[in-house]
Amino acid sequence: MSEPKLHHYLPRFYLKGFANDGKRLIQIEKATGRVVPASIAKVAAIRDFHRLDYQNVKDPYSLEKLLSRIESILAAALRDVCREGVRSRDDHVQLLQLVSLLRFRVPAMKAAIEEQHRQIVRAAGVFLERSGKLPNMPKALERGFESGRIRILISNWKCLQQMFQMAFEPKLLSLLDRMKVTLIACEGKAHFCTSDQPVALYHPSARAGQLYAGALIDRDIQVALPLSRNRLLLLSWKKDAPAERQADASEVDEFNRRTAIMSSSYLFAQRADDKLLGIIRDNRKRFAGIGNPKMIELGRGKLQLMSFEPVLAAERYL
Repeated sequence: MSEPKLHHYLPRFYLKGFANDGKRLIQIEKATGRVVPASIAKVAAIRDFHRLDYQNVKDPYSLEKLLSRIESILAAALRDVCREGVRSRDDHVQLLQLVSLLRFRVPAMKAAIEEQHRQIVRAAGVFLERSGKLPNMPKALERGFESGRIRILISNWKCLQQMFQMAFEPKLLSLLDRMKVTLIACEGKAHFCTSDQPVALYHPSARAGQLYAGALIDRDIQVALPLSRNRLLLLSWKKDAPAERQADASEVDEFNRRTAIMSSSYLFAQRADDKLLGIIRDNRKRFAGIGNPKMIELGRGKLQLMSFEPVLAAERYL
């Protein structure tokens, strides 16, 4: 039996909610606005994305198979919530697990973690070079770590390990559990879209480049995940927020703006109407989410900074 090699970072059961027939949707390229009709079987997927490559691994695709079993449980919960709302504690818990999983299993997160490990290896190499503790190297590679001439490859499993540890981190899930859940519906021509980084963290008063504004513990933070073309999950610290409510067209546009800014490269939607394409076009150069780590020199040591920038209010980008 052939192994599953095309791995979805957005599960197919999730993408089906943004398709008319459960099979095909529209992929929109953020940078150019290019619109492509696509099969759910082919979009939001990367070859060997979940492949384990550590030494002597018995089954390199065991994580992909495990995720399939987890996704079957989450798929049932998502289907029930979209039909009937959050009716049980199990619905609530599984919905939060879906939020956390879709926040951390995406390519942008994987790329940042890979660069984090690459910088750590390079910094360790520089310290060893400066202290003369590395073996003699060819003349062309002297100070190779310091100059960047040495290429550093990070194993895929190491990135996956950190991604899924964060996704199922009990303290993060506990924070989400303390937030108020609001299920937002839209009807008529209005529709929600999703993206390759679908969980949008929004802060109404943060400024561009402001450190620590995207922390879940911040009482102004809002977490939004489009669940389907006509349902969206909003988490906030507003205890008086309703469990369910309807969104008007302008609010749907606002949530699609947040999704567009969070997107790294692609958005996915039921259809590409002029309004949605305009929102994407206006925000194609704006990005939020995890940034590339920075290594700062501190005399005899180095400090690595990981940053996360939330989506800002529209007027903050003017």
